Amino acid sequence: QGAAPRRGARVIKMASQVLGTAIKVFGTAIGTSILLPLVETQVAKVLLPSLYATGVAGLPKAFGITIAVTAASAFWLTMYGFSVSGARKKYMELAKKDGEKDCEERYSLPNLYVEGNTKYAKAFNCHQRSHQQAFETLPQFYLFTFSVAFVFPLTAAFNVGLWLYGRMKWSKGYAGSDGDPSKRYDHPLAFLIFASFMSQFLLTLIAATEITGLLPIVRELIFPSTAAAAPAVAFAAPSVAEVAATVADQAVPVAAAP
Repeated sequence: QGAAPRRGARVIKMASQVLGTAIKVFGTAIGTSILLPLVETQVAKVLLPSLYATGVAGLPKAFGITIAVTAASAFWLTMYGFSVSGARKKYMELAKKDGEKDCEERYSLPNLYVEGNTKYAKAFNCHQRSHQQAFETLPQFYLFTFSVAFVFPLTAAFNVGLWLYGRMKWSKGYAGSDGDPSKRYDHPLAFLIFASFMSQFLLTLIAATEITGLLPIVRELIFPSTAAAAPAVAFAAPSVAEVAATVADQAVPVAAAP
């Protein structure tokens, strides 16, 4: 009788966690996709105009910052992969000492993951997953990044920085989880790996409308201007020169009268 309430409580807790994570991910993604371009266009371009001068291949010089930050993230991911090799040897030895069977066959390459649900098998698989999971979305993320960089290079670079920081914390939690995958979100900013991805995707759509020339049209549809009323106002308000000419014309007949 007590099992059903406990299961219900676990379901409610899990659902609340999923909902909370979704709110953080999409809220951060939407917020950064709006605020970062505004800061770049209204602040960075004013304070650092040299970064937006035309450089190699007609690209803004700030594009190089995007390249540097993206290369740094790729280098970190490559170096982190070496920790998986160390973990493979570590958990193989621990499994042997613990009396697991067929350790050489199960833990050795070319097996990507270790078969079985033993303590050390799950611990290694979590470590392996902490590295391998990145490659499921890495090509898309880098494609979005360089697409955004054509229009908002500093924004694109900043988002990669957010992704890298979140990736480091997420991977650390996963690798040190001792087989409990829920620990990959122990750090409060681990969700940035998904928030930055979604933000970069939204920014790609914005950059596409800018490159194709559709952004002004979209802005006009969302925020109709009052340009049509301007001519009527200008017509109703003659200039000082026009007023003076009118007065002079009227004064001539008066002066000529006998």
